[in-house]
Amino acid sequence: MLNGMKGFRDGHGQRSGRWPWIAQKLARHRYTVAAVDQVAVSLFNLALIFCLVRVLNADAFGFVSLWMTIAIFASDVQVPLVALPLNVHVVSAVGEDDRRRLEEAVTAVNLLLVIAVVAAVIAVSLCYHTDWSPSGWVIGAAVPLFVAVGLRREYCRSLAFSRGDMAMLLLTDAPYIAITSACLLAMVIWPQRFAGIAAAFLAMSLGGIASQLCLRAASRWRRLSLGRKGWTATYGGIAGEVGWALTGVVSTHLQVRSYVYLTTSLVGLAGVAALNAVGVLFRPITTLVTAWTRSTLPLLSAALAEGRLAAFDRAVRQGLVIGTAGCIFWCLAVWLMWAPTEAYLFAHKYPNAGVLLLPWATVACLVALDQILSVALQAARDFRFLAFVSLISAPVTIAATTGAILWHGYAWTMYGVALGQIVSLGLVASRLCVVRHRLAAQAASPPFSRLAAVGGE
Repeated sequence: MLNGMKGFRDGHGQRSGRWPWIAQKLARHRYTVAAVDQVAVSLFNLALIFCLVRVLNADAFGFVSLWMTIAIFASDVQVPLVALPLNVHVVSAVGEDDRRRLEEAVTAVNLLLVIAVVAAVIAVSLCYHTDWSPSGWVIGAAVPLFVAVGLRREYCRSLAFSRGDMAMLLLTDAPYIAITSACLLAMVIWPQRFAGIAAAFLAMSLGGIASQLCLRAASRWRRLSLGRKGWTATYGGIAGEVGWALTGVVSTHLQVRSYVYLTTSLVGLAGVAALNAVGVLFRPITTLVTAWTRSTLPLLSAALAEGRLAAFDRAVRQGLVIGTAGCIFWCLAVWLMWAPTEAYLFAHKYPNAGVLLLPWATVACLVALDQILSVALQAARDFRFLAFVSLISAPVTIAATTGAILWHGYAWTMYGVALGQIVSLGLVASRLCVVRHRLAAQAASPPFSRLAAVGGE
C-alpha cells in the first residue's frame, strides 16, 4: 500500500527528510493544488475524447465509447467500495490506529475489485463474439488493461485526497497526462499509422502505467496481506453504509448511462457514437462539477463531523451558484460555436448531430445540479436515501428512454434521460432540506452521533 511520498508529509503525519521545502509549499496550498489538479485531469479527459472523436470513424468511436462507459461503470462501483470510505469514514475515524486499519481494509477491497473486473472483461471477450465485444488478442488484451489501470489510478487519487497528500496526487496525475498526451498527439499527427481501437486503449493505459511507476519509485510501499487478521471485520463495520451507497451508485449509473446500452441494442454502435460525440461538447459542465465535488466532499464531511453547519451551507451554496453559472455559460458557448464544431471537430461524420444539442443541454444541466446536492447528502452519510432515489429514478429513465427511442428514434434518447433526472433532482432537493433542518435541530449533540442519526435512518 502506498504511504506518503518521501520528502512530503504523508497521510499519517510522518515526514521524511527529502525536499522539505516542497512539502511546506504543498501543505500551504493544499486545496488550491487539489482543485487545480482535478480541473487539469478533467480538462485533459475532455481533450482526450475530442481527439478520439476526430481521429476515429463512427463505428470505432462507438466501440471505444461503449467500453469507456463500461470502465466508468467499474469506476462507479469503486466509488462506494473504496473512494467514499476513504473520503468519509477514514477522515472521520477516531485515532490513528483506526484510521490505518480502515485504510488497509479499503486497499484490500480495491485489489479484489480490480481482479474481479478484469476477469469479467476477459470472460466477455472469450464468450461473446459480437460487434461490441473485444476481438483479437491485441484488442482483447488492451481493453482489460485499460480498465485495470484506470481503476488503480482512481484508487491512488482517492487515497491522495483522503490523506491530503498533494505529492501523491501530482505523481498520480502528471505522468498520466504527459504520456497519454504524447500518444494522442501521435494519433492526431499520424492517424493512418496510429489511429485505431487498440491504439486508443493503449494510449490511455500507458499514461496510467507511467503514473504507477512514478509512485512506486518515489514512495515507500508497504506490503499488503489480504489475510491480515481482522481486515474483513474492520471493513464489515462500514459495510451497511457501503451497501446502500453501492446500490445507489449502480442504479445511478443505469439512470445516467443506460442510454448507451439501450442505443447499442436498439440502434447500433453508430447511434452510440453520435450521442456520445455531441455529449462530449457538454463534458466541461461535468468537469466543473466533478472538480468541485472531489475536492469538497472531504471538507463537507469534516464540517458536519465538527458541527460547522454554516461552513457546510456555504460550500453547498457556492457549488450551486458555480454550477448554475457554468451551465448557462457553456450551453450558450456550444450553441454559438456549433457551426465550426460540426465542420472541424466532427468533420461532418454525424450529419444529424444538431438535433441532439437541446436534449443534451437539458440533461447536462439537470445532472450537474443533482450531483451538487447529492454530494451534500453523501457527506451526511445519507446513502440509503440516495439509493432509494436511484432505485426510483433509474426505472423511470430506462422506460422513458426506451419509449423515446422506439417512438422518435435515437434523436430523442436524451429526453428520456432528462425525465429520470427531473425525478431524481426533486427527491434529492427535498431530502437535503429535511436533513439540514434535522442537523440544525441536533446541533448540540456529539458530531459522530449526529451523523449516525442522519445516515442510519
